[in-house]
Amino acid sequence: MVVSGFIHVICTFLISLALDTNAFLISNVKLSQSRSGVVQIEKDGQVGTICSDGFTLEDARVVCREAGFGQSGIAIPTLEHIYGPGTGKIHYNELGCIGNETTLSNCKHRDFVDCVHTEDVGVICDANGIRLQLENKDHGRLDVTINGQTGTVCNDYFDLNAAKVVCRQLGLPFQNAQYAKTRHVLGYNVPILLDDVRCSGTEDNILKCKMQIIGKNDCLHEQDVSVYCYAPVTMTAPTTTTSPTTTTVAVTTPKGVQSCLDDQRLNCDKSSCSTGLKTFCPLTCNLCNVTTPPPCKDNPVVNCNPKVCTDLVLKDYCKATCGICAGATTTWIHVTAVSPVVG
Repeated sequence: MVVSGFIHVICTFLISLALDTNAFLISNVKLSQSRSGVVQIEKDGQVGTICSDGFTLEDARVVCREAGFGQSGIAIPTLEHIYGPGTGKIHYNELGCIGNETTLSNCKHRDFVDCVHTEDVGVICDANGIRLQLENKDHGRLDVTINGQTGTVCNDYFDLNAAKVVCRQLGLPFQNAQYAKTRHVLGYNVPILLDDVRCSGTEDNILKCKMQIIGKNDCLHEQDVSVYCYAPVTMTAPTTTTSPTTTTVAVTTPKGVQSCLDDQRLNCDKSSCSTGLKTFCPLTCNLCNVTTPPPCKDNPVVNCNPKVCTDLVLKDYCKATCGICAGATTTWIHVTAVSPVVG
């Protein structure tokens, strides 16, 4: 009876130890490329990897902390086109770190692993582990490069705050940053690396924004995002007078003088007119002529273009176009029609 009871106690202890999700000890946590790469851990003298199943930002923070890089960390599933598969035994999957642990040994986990090495998780522990580039220096499709692999960013959840972070990180004007959907270029076959990017707007690096685990997305290239880092567009304000006058006003951008011709660098559709991009799409958004206040309406029977303003009869039917509304107290503004300089 005594022996039987002793064996029962020992068996119960061993079973409870096997089920204890905190009872694994690891050592020597490091990354395959120093500050980023495949997560490599040593357990029982054997170096191996961790599966990316269920891996989160909280898990990455603990990895970076234990590897000696402080608090930062962005989880990256190690796809073959980013870091390549790891080697050795895949020790664990579905880690359950809270994020404040000092070691992965204190995190919950699953011992049963049903992964292959193409699912090995990687982590970036350095905010400079990513390079950004716009297709046309200060505007265009946003590309990101990680470990020499270039990809795009999906527009899911991407907003003005994210656009500001991108422009700030690139050292470009960011206060007037805009974003739009990219017109997809056939043959541009690269992976979509970032998705669900959510920024507060104060971050100095896009890696500090919340996002989907890098390399994971549910997007098509038609959803690639473009960012515009132009300085604010300024317009010379007219002076109101007691009699109608004509004033020439130039709308200036960093690329030159722009007017009633839409900027050919942009996809000027009606969606542009509800954003700050409308200043670059004056024709589409009907911003060619500005009146304060609107003086009158032109006769719809007459084709009121500026040429009629020299006709002594027709100009009376085109008062708004010609700026000759009787009794109106206004200044008529006409934006000079010149071609934009594309640089």
